[in-house]
Amino acid sequence: MTTSSQECSPAVSPVPQIRSFPHRIIRPLADKEAIQRNFVTLPNRAANFSNRNLTLNERFGIIERGYYLESHPDDVSPHNK
Repeated sequence: MTTSSQECSPAVSPVPQIRSFPHRIIRPLADKEAIQRNFVTLPNRAANFSNRNLTLNERFGIIERGYYLESHPDDVSPHNK
């Protein structure tokens, strides 16, 4: 049985390409000061969350600690534009 080259070509993914943000800042949420006292070093770890895609677990972990991620789309790397 022979197949044509079109049948063997890889399928085009319908999922859009994900942009990664090279620079992220962790900002405090309002009215969460009591929780933030236990995680005062979390904003200093913003570099750990840059230049990669984050899991939902990581995102929710940041929110549970009283902070949120702020991405800078102006700093998107040129290969992802």
